[in-house]
Amino acid sequence: MQVRRANPADAAAIERLYRQLLTHPAICVSAHRVGQALLDANTALLVAEQRGTVVGSALLGICMDVMFGDQPYAVIENIIVDMACRGNGVARALISEAESIARARQCSKIILLSSVMRKDAHRFVERAG
Repeated sequence: MQVRRANPADAAAIERLYRQLLTHPAICVSAHRVGQALLDANTALLVAEQRGTVVGSALLGICMDVMFGDQPYAVIENIIVDMACRGNGVARALISEAESIARARQCSKIILLSSVMRKDAHRFVERAG
């Protein structure tokens, strides 16, 4: 498995993953927006790839803070793993890469966002530490 930053060619695969997470009709992942994320120094849209197929994604945002001088904080959200690939370390790999980026940026903390309805996700995060 490889974890890397998403590029515009990954837009359809990321949208497919998001549609597994939510049935919201407004979900629309455009190649243009993924390209913008790739160029934004404060955004890391990550994908996990197995055998050339995108099987997971996570979004890391680096946020400005004023409490600790120039030190930012990080937010991880939209962690999604293809239903057929869950339990194989994909989410752990995505979170690990997000943490590495946050550490490299010297973030004071990392916040993980998850819907209150996603009980399985909460259990995963608790097990993952």
